[in-house]
Amino acid sequence: MVNLTKFCLKKLINKILNRKISFIILILVSVSCYGQQDSNYVRKTPISGSLSTSIGKVGYWNAEKQQSVQGVNYGLTLSVGFYLGYHYSLGFAFNIPVNQSISKYLPWSPDYSFIITRNKYIPNTFYWGYSNYGNNKYASSINVTGQNLASGNFFIGYYPKISDSIMRYLKIFPSSKLSPSIQINYAIKYRDINGNYSGSVFLGKPAISFNLKYIIINNFFISGSISYFIRQKLQLPWDSDYTYAFGFENWAPWKFSFTYAKYTNRFPWITQSLSSNSGFLNGTFSLSFNYSINYKKHIKN
Repeated sequence: MVNLTKFCLKKLINKILNRKISFIILILVSVSCYGQQDSNYVRKTPISGSLSTSIGKVGYWNAEKQQSVQGVNYGLTLSVGFYLGYHYSLGFAFNIPVNQSISKYLPWSPDYSFIITRNKYIPNTFYWGYSNYGNNKYASSINVTGQNLASGNFFIGYYPKISDSIMRYLKIFPSSKLSPSIQINYAIKYRDINGNYSGSVFLGKPAISFNLKYIIINNFFISGSISYFIRQKLQLPWDSDYTYAFGFENWAPWKFSFTYAKYTNRFPWITQSLSSNSGFLNGTFSLSFNYSINYKKHIKN
């Protein structure tokens, strides 16, 4: 069965790269290594990741036409994660450039991204690390690439525990689960609206976010987050005030996930926003297939 799945996946990739499929589904750039998603697997899986496709409507500024336009952003992303031991993991995501005509205008949609984190994924524990989802483009010069690397976020977060006495009122099914987290982000370097780099060790870009994820039943979930930028004048139009997502998520190897996510949301009273990206269809519908190398038996916490 696994060999048949690999064969079908290989045939699908070949068709996409040969442009025999006219309607491809776009990737939302994110690192999808199991080290971020499920500690049960990452502990026994040295290398794991996913192949993801997704599609979403997007509004952007076309520099050549000097006007705001709407388009359909689609693509393909390969992510890979490495378990480093002692709850540390390293993840990368690489966009296969199948839609450069649009993606090159999206500063919030990098060609590649990465994250390194220490995370136990259990309540009453802290986690920390460094992530870079900035404007990383394959065609950037060495100088710009170095500046992009310096503009990532250092973060520290905490998983509060929901007591059983409260959780029993929130359960819809026996497998229902609520997972909150609080996270502080700090970027030493940051880009302004014109794409110029600013900032220093003590004059960076701080933000705090509160995140919630609710497992409805088994692998079906809804999630959301609210962010506050402490230096509000540094918040860019695509720096979201809140996000939300839902779908079916299974991070076990050789399984599929299908999700919807909306990451470019600003509060209604904000004037500096991407109003053309405010609709539901401006979110991203994603389909991903997970893989692993040297996978061993799943071990419960």
